[in-house]
Amino acid sequence: MNRNNKLTPWEEHYFWVNILLDHAIFVRDYLSPAETRLVNEANGFISRFAAIRGQLQQISSQSDVSSPALIEFSQISAPAAYDYYRFEGKIMNLRINNEVKINITPTYFNGTTNENAEYLRILQYYVKGMDYPPLPLVDLLDLWLEDQLGHASLLRRSLDGVEQLLLERVNTMIKVVSAHMLKNEAIKGYLRFVPPNFPGQIQFAQEVIKSVASFNETVEYVLERFKDDEVFNSTDLRFLEHHFPESCYFLNKLADFVPGTQPNCAVTDYFRYQV
Repeated sequence: MNRNNKLTPWEEHYFWVNILLDHAIFVRDYLSPAETRLVNEANGFISRFAAIRGQLQQISSQSDVSSPALIEFSQISAPAAYDYYRFEGKIMNLRINNEVKINITPTYFNGTTNENAEYLRILQYYVKGMDYPPLPLVDLLDLWLEDQLGHASLLRRSLDGVEQLLLERVNTMIKVVSAHMLKNEAIKGYLRFVPPNFPGQIQFAQEVIKSVASFNETVEYVLERFKDDEVFNSTDLRFLEHHFPESCYFLNKLADFVPGTQPNCAVTDYFRYQV
């Protein structure tokens, strides 16, 4: 495995805290204003993650994983991430049982809680001042292909029905990502008898990298049209932009497995909003 693209511990925290902050904002915005208690809880998490991000920005980005500052930060971030994991799980339960007014489906929370769980896994090591073991390729693909499919499905949902050509492009990406997920599921079975990172699996990772890049182009096209008020939709700028740091993170992790791959992005390039 090539670890030349490895993110620093500070960059890992920066990525994950901002992702959870975004997720809390999306939950608040999807909730009906009538859900006063849950809206207030979401706002509480928004404030909490914004404050935690502020604390991170006071720490040197070059700090080692074993530095007292990052260990202390991890000990602050871990309970916040866990509390938010439980909060989204509660809303998912309520949504499944039609006991909450929120304009999002339960499967959305499957994806976001899976991402949160990965940060919690990382934090188990960071609170001890230790680096974390990377996900095996098959598990990395499991996590982030689901995320890509979720983004494509949400983008399709947000586009007006008259945007037929754009919808066709998005539907194509849904088919491509779904096909990748099916193939990765088959590879899980192969790995019972074949060592990981065999040639066919690495070639598959290369295919996924190309697909992620292609999807990025589609989202970028929609984003530019959105900025110019040229696309009929029901979303907002922050939601569209949220796609890019997660894709960048995915590409950086995939690059560890595919020789000669250098992602043309950095997770620190994103998250320009204050809250």
